[in-house]
Amino acid sequence: MIAVDLQPLSIVDDQGFREFAREMDPRYVLPSRRSLVRTDFPQLFQRAQSDVKSILTEVSDRDITLTTDLWTSRAGEAYMSLTCHYISKDWKFRSHILSTSHLPGEHTAHAIAEKLTTEAEEWGISEKIQAIVTDNGANMVAGVRVAGFKQIPCFAHSLNLVVQDSLNSSQSVGPILQKCNSVVTYFHHSTKAMDKLREIQQQINLPMHKLINSVVTRWNSVFYMLERIVEQNQAITTALCVLGRSTMCLCEEELEKIKDMITALRPYEEVTRELSAEKFVSISKVIPLSTLLLTSSSDLSKKGNEVACQLAQQCKKRFMNIEQNYPLAASTWFDPRFKNNDNIKVTKEKIIHELQKMKPVPAPTDLDDSPAVPPEEKGGIWTMFDQAKKKNQEQRSERTSMVDAHIEMRMYGDEQLMSRETDPLEWWRSREECLKFSSKLARKYLGIVATSVPSERLFSKAGQLISDRRASLKPKNVNMLLFLNDYLNQ
Repeated sequence: MIAVDLQPLSIVDDQGFREFAREMDPRYVLPSRRSLVRTDFPQLFQRAQSDVKSILTEVSDRDITLTTDLWTSRAGEAYMSLTCHYISKDWKFRSHILSTSHLPGEHTAHAIAEKLTTEAEEWGISEKIQAIVTDNGANMVAGVRVAGFKQIPCFAHSLNLVVQDSLNSSQSVGPILQKCNSVVTYFHHSTKAMDKLREIQQQINLPMHKLINSVVTRWNSVFYMLERIVEQNQAITTALCVLGRSTMCLCEEELEKIKDMITALRPYEEVTRELSAEKFVSISKVIPLSTLLLTSSSDLSKKGNEVACQLAQQCKKRFMNIEQNYPLAASTWFDPRFKNNDNIKVTKEKIIHELQKMKPVPAPTDLDDSPAVPPEEKGGIWTMFDQAKKKNQEQRSERTSMVDAHIEMRMYGDEQLMSRETDPLEWWRSREECLKFSSKLARKYLGIVATSVPSERLFSKAGQLISDRRASLKPKNVNMLLFLNDYLNQ
């Protein structure tokens, strides 16, 4: 219960809980905090770790993707989270929290690389990792590469940078956002103002919604703030005038600019929300979505939308030649919903080459029925003949492998393009037998997550765990409880 719900360990000492347990069953003896930390949790943790390690041994080489990120606890201690993702043999998307490691000292690339290498070896997945998804921080990017792994930038983080840089580059946007933030702060900090807003919302039949604060690190909070201000503008304006704060009211021109900003940002909010859904295969959507975002912003910029113009420029800067990123392009090709994307044609040759390497080379066979030549009689005049025969068989095997790879590619390419609502994993499960080798590559590339959101989600869980009642938790216990929380909630 403590691990599943992230309850504080001290709950076993709480009078109310002890009385509750006694009411339920007077014979039950609650464990002490000491026994929980020293015996019960370590034993459960060891069993759970062994179970996950056993599961990961069944995953094929280069089929695992990791996500990692850094964060700081309330106690001021730095941690590095590590999550793993893959597609199981039954074509289900699986995820595990591997560790939440204390990372003291400077967070240099070498310190990060050492931690990644140690964790990969401890879990026995060093040869199974095909990529690690991180944010665009220079130390994280360098750390992954120093460790010898391929780094894939978090698409959600890249989108965040696109929007933040676009908003900062627009001269007219800054003052409007500052004014909106002032209005929201005023209502949040004044009980009188908030009461008046609620009263007016009720009088004019507007939804009783609170105003939303924007957060610097999350661009979509700006979008939600602007959306709510437009929705509640009439109530906000009336309340400000009644309270003698009419100078804070938005004029019509400012309101129109806010509406233009919302129109320009809406596609980015939709994409961010979709990519953050961990249970969906998301990397195959990166190329199609980045293309759609650029097209959307370019079309709006032609209509004079200033923010859309900046967004289009930033998209070109951040996502230029994104289709040349092989894992992204391969994932797009192996998604039956997006395989006909014109931007991934060059990738197909690489995929054929990868398929060829997967084909088993037939064992050489003798074409005649002549008896084996005794060892002492080998060599001599027939040596050149035997060498030429062996070379011919090897070349024939290579040609057969190449033909088979092209056949599978053509078979898959001829399949009907599926609707966006289709589950690509279910599609591949039903065709695994007829596309035997292509399905192995599909499992490999569709299993890559597009964002490091899974690691970031640990921040909020860790915030629940390291609360005022658990601020003194040791790093090893933080790791143990977060791991068990994920394992027991699978």
